[in-house]
Formats: sequence, C-alpha cells, structure tokens
Amino acid sequence: MKFDTGLAARTLSEVPATARAAEEMGFDGIWTAETGHDPYLPVALAAEHTSRISLGTSIAVAFPRSPLVHAMTAWDLQALSGGRFILGLGTQVKGHNERRFGVKWESPGPRLREMIQMIRAVWDCFQNGTRPRFEGRFYNFTLMTPFFHGGPIEHPEIPHGPIRICFTPDEEVGRGVDRRLPGDLKAEFAYTLDGAELGEIVYETFSADKAEVHIEGVSIHPGHAKDTLVNALHLAAKIVDVLPHVTRTPETTAGREGFIHIYQMTGTAASVVLHFILRDFELDGLRRHGELVQQVCATVQATEPRARITCTITPQYRNMRYWLENDMRPVDLAREACRQVAIEPTSTPTRGGTDGSRLTEMGVPTPNLFTGMQNIHGPQEWISVQDMARATELCVTLAELWSQAQPAAPNEAR
Repeated sequence: MKFDTGLAARTLSEVPATARAAEEMGFDGIWTAETGHDPYLPVALAAEHTSRISLGTSIAVAFPRSPLVHAMTAWDLQALSGGRFILGLGTQVKGHNERRFGVKWESPGPRLREMIQMIRAVWDCFQNGTRPRFEGRFYNFTLMTPFFHGGPIEHPEIPHGPIRICFTPDEEVGRGVDRRLPGDLKAEFAYTLDGAELGEIVYETFSADKAEVHIEGVSIHPGHAKDTLVNALHLAAKIVDVLPHVTRTPETTAGREGFIHIYQMTGTAASVVLHFILRDFELDGLRRHGELVQQVCATVQATEPRARITCTITPQYRNMRYWLENDMRPVDLAREACRQVAIEPTSTPTRGGTDGSRLTEMGVPTPNLFTGMQNIHGPQEWISVQDMARATELCVTLAELWSQAQPAAPNEAR
C-alpha cells in the first residue's frame, strides 16, 4: 500500500519546505490541484527540492491549454524530476470552462481522448524523433522543427533483455498454448500472471487429462420399446452412480489429492456424451483416475451388450514441477524479486493449471506469479488493484534480476 498527500502550500515560496517534509515523513507521492494556483509550477519547485517522492497534477484542467502546452510542460517536469512526474488531466465542468477559463465546451469525452493521443504523439516525437502526423477532429500536430523540438529525456533505463508479452485464451482446458508459441516467443523462460494471493510463486500444478464417454443406445418408439429399447440416459446414470461420490471428487478432496470431475452431460435416450476432467499432482494418480473411468464404462457395457460405450482419454497438461525442479532459477529469481519489493514469497501447489504448465512442458520454464485474484471462477470473483500494482513492481524487478543472472551451467541445460 502507498500513501500520497496533497501539497498544502499556500504560496510558491512554501512549496520547497512542504515537499521536503512530505518526503521525510515517508509519503510516496505529492499531488497539486488547479484551484487558486497553477498546478505545474509547484511541481517544478518540489522536484528541485526532493529526490524520491513521486509528483503529479490532480488535476490540471485540460482544455484551457493546448495538447502541445501540456506535453511540453510535462516533458520538462519529467526531466527535472528524474522520471517522478505523473500528468493528471481532467475536464472540469462546463461552467468553469466557459465562465472561469473562458474556453469553449464541446464534446468533452472525445476531445479529452484526442488530447491525450496528441500528447503521446508529441512525446514520441521528442523522444524518438518520430515525424508528427497527428490529425484529429479537435487537434492537429503535423509540424515540428529542430528549433522547437523538446529533445529526448536522458534517464537511466532498467537493464533487461528482450521482453515479449503474450495473451492466450482457454488455458483452463489446455488449449491456450499452441505448439507454435514457444518458437514465436523465442524465450528461454517465461512467467504467467495468473496467481492469487500476494507473494504467491507457483511452480507446481495439477497434471490433467480429459475423459469423454460416448454411449450409443438402441432407440425405438416408446410405445413399441419392450425388450428392444436401450436407454443411453439410464446407462449414463449408472456410470455416474458407480464412480466415487464421497472420495475422488472436487468437493471431497483438498491439498495434494486428485479427483475425477464430471462437468457436462448431454444427450437423449438414443445417445449420450459424458465429459470428465481428471486431475492429480502425480502421473500415477492421474493414470489411476483414467483407468477407473474406463473400468466403470467396461462394467456398465458388460451389463448391456446391445449398447456401445467408448471412453477416450486425452492429455491436457502436466505438472510444471517435473521440469522446473531440474532448473529452479526462474522460481528462485521470482522469490528474490519478491523480497526486493518487500513481499514475502510463498509457494503452494495449485489445484489447477496455467498456460505455464503447457509452456514448461514444451520447453519454456514458466512459473506462475500472483495477481491478487480471489474467488476464482466463482460468481463473486474479484481482484485487488493494489495487488496488481505490486505484481507490476515484481515484474520490473524480475526483468532487472534476469539481466544480471548467470547462464545455466552445462549440467543444468534443459
């Protein structure tokens, strides 16, 4: 958690002492407002007399100034503060714009969006020398000569190697990681951001298979069904009934116990499909779950030879521990990064899987990092914004640590 404060100086002459006092008291940020004074000038003074605390406008009123004016002022303040400035813009209300600032009030939402887009275009021009080509409904930025150019900001970069960000869907059913993804990533290691509690570093997941049971009965008009009808729904009910109910199900297991979970059943008296997921931390346990489903299907089949019952088991993902335990550097560095941002790391086997399970199996070691999500996949699922911010800090620190890491020894090669 971070604590910020407003700048309580009544005049510019009071700003240096007030800002220093806020930093010495341990505040993380100072904010200025556009009330009786300009919001930017106090930031310049505070930047000159502090070294750590972040500085921002909360808010600078957007429309009385052009996007270029906002961009140039923020650029200078960012350079002066060594990267500590945060630009906060707001529209204010119609009355203040027209009657206090004397500017036209028109389409405030689209206009503010366009202003931000142009500000970013100006910064891109200053930092990277990009040619100005922004043309919008309210603002244009198509001219910049060397005499008016703000120039790049000199600032220390966080050392890091190449970083790639990937978004994958459907990880819950093991389809999110395409076989081509490791080649596209070109990464020696990776991390998924799919964890829960603050400090959670996961390197052990379930191994997972799915089982699909097809039941073909014998269909006939129910009025003529005696000694002929074989109801597939009855056979499906027998299979479900024979499988364990008080053990080896999600609702009766915890910790390192695996389970068999029927999650979908569709069909008619003529044909039924049962869908199961099988989960266990160890491959022997996973195999036993599959064998039990197959044995139950065979037993029910034997009671009714006129029906046709098949059980197909398909691998989904495997416990990432099988590979990570051979090279724990991704886990060890994640734990060290946690400690460097004042978070105590924890590692508990997760009763689920992530895209990291598949990626690790495919040759890219991929532990899972916390995000702060809670009540996962439930109707009251939610996530902590504060924990998400801490996860961002963790990722930045991780990037820096990996830039300093030594290559794996030959006997550690994957």
